[in-house]
Amino acid sequence: MSDQNRKPAPGGYSTPGWVKGLGIAAAVVVVLLIIAMAGGLGGNHGLGRHMMQDQTAQ
Repeated sequence: MSDQNRKPAPGGYSTPGWVKGLGIAAAVVVVLLIIAMAGGLGGNHGLGRHMMQDQTAQ
């Protein structure tokens, strides 16, 4: 397979399709993480999460 019949992009450079796809997938993951964090999914985080409810700080 050769690229002899392929015309170059107007600027002389074209981003490969896999790079565009990877960028779109990364953007979707970031948006989903932001939505999950804003929606409160994942529960309460922090030091108090690992302590028993009846323990008091010393």
